[in-house]
Amino acid sequence: MNNTSHSRAVRFLSGLFYFFSIFVLIALPGHLHSQWIPQSIPVNEPMLGLEFVNETIGWAITYNSSTSDTAYIIQTTNGGMNWHIQFRGDVGLYCIDALDDNICYAGGADTSGFAIFLKTTNGGLNWESPI
Repeated sequence: MNNTSHSRAVRFLSGLFYFFSIFVLIALPGHLHSQWIPQSIPVNEPMLGLEFVNETIGWAITYNSSTSDTAYIIQTTNGGMNWHIQFRGDVGLYCIDALDDNICYAGGADTSGFAIFLKTTNGGLNWESPI
């Protein structure tokens, strides 16, 4: 192989590499984001906290002090495809922590600004203040 054909081969391979690099940079981000599917929740408030205990069961809290003083605890049992309301109260909830599919804690403040702490031990059927 002489220098001319070697130079052409290097230029061809460089161009091919450049083309595929650009193709990957354009195609890859769309492919990575294609795994995310938008879901809707049963309330029109921003979600402030989200906690999943496995790939199907999770809880979330919603609250927006500028539009209402009502907070919601919502739960999914199918990976977020559907959500249902488990708790509604005139409080501000700001954090949530789930230990397993039965035990979950939520914390925040009531309308007077005093701390509120909620707990469920039965998967969200009942929410009580342990303190």
